Amino acid sequence: MLKIKKGIDAIIPQQIACILPSMLYFMKTKYISPLPMEPQPRLLGKDLSNENNAQHVDYNCFFNDVGKGYWISAKEFLNLHPEAVRVTSPTFGRTALHVAVTFGHLQIVEELVNLMTPQDLEIQENLLNHTAFEMAVEKGSIPMAKCMVEKNQNLLCIVNSSDIIPIAIAVNHGQKWMARYLYPLTLQQEVLLSDNGKHGADLVNKSIYNNMFDIILDLISRHPHLIIAKDKFNVTPVRRLTQQLTLFPSRYQLRFWQQWIYD
Repeated sequence: MLKIKKGIDAIIPQQIACILPSMLYFMKTKYISPLPMEPQPRLLGKDLSNENNAQHVDYNCFFNDVGKGYWISAKEFLNLHPEAVRVTSPTFGRTALHVAVTFGHLQIVEELVNLMTPQDLEIQENLLNHTAFEMAVEKGSIPMAKCMVEKNQNLLCIVNSSDIIPIAIAVNHGQKWMARYLYPLTLQQEVLLSDNGKHGADLVNKSIYNNMFDIILDLISRHPHLIIAKDKFNVTPVRRLTQQLTLFPSRYQLRFWQQWIYD
């Protein structure tokens, strides 16, 4: 018995050694899930961090994260690709800051502004030549506009494709609180008086049309010559006032009882 047991003990390890690789391979393929691979960077857009680098970086995931408000994911991408704050999308030429403003993500706007240079804030998208600041003005978001203009006062003077300055954009869109916020800041710039007062006249004309008389009275009292200055359409505020007859009640356009009140 001892000899038989000894012989079996010698044979079994040899058999196991022969079939062990097959058993391990079978168990690995059938029962053991493969470990997840680390995500590889998608290579599409140009990597601006190194122009000589043949690799390309896909910024679409970054723009998508910003648009959805996923700042943690967006910040992780920025840690790897800090140049992404000034990269523009191929469709409309918008930066991530434009996207954040469009979707109303105030916190992301503030975070991006902190990472951008003053010159980065002047990047204009391709559709209407809007800066992200002008888009915030159009939306009427004073906190967004404030964090940008505090970093770059020149944003107050940049015109869009329609040759309109930001405060006139605010007035034109009926954003009265935004216009009143921008007005004292814009007064500190020369843009309202430059080019023969073209932008100043445009602001007055738009304020007349949108019934913002506080801006009209203050601006004309400071610069009386703007009342006869011409905007980009060669229209003076005097002419605009005559066109706005509905602003001034005329006794000849009133009913009898209305004329009695004004008399």
